[in-house]
Amino acid sequence: MLRDVELFKSRISKLDGAADLGDNLVKLVSHKTIAQKEEPLNPTNGLASTEATERLEVSSRTNLQGNSASIEKS
Repeated sequence: MLRDVELFKSRISKLDGAADLGDNLVKLVSHKTIAQKEEPLNPTNGLASTEATERLEVSSRTNLQGNSASIEKS
């Protein structure tokens, strides 16, 4: 985004009446903070906790289905 604003600044500065519009935009973008939300990794398997939970649920369902099939065959 900063690169785009700097390019815009270089182009807009050639126009009469633009004054310090480009500088203000660069300053605005430079001070903008980017919110980051990271999910901590599970130290045992290196997966994010929701991903690990989903895999565990799928694995449990698969095991349950496999066990019920073997019970029915007995």
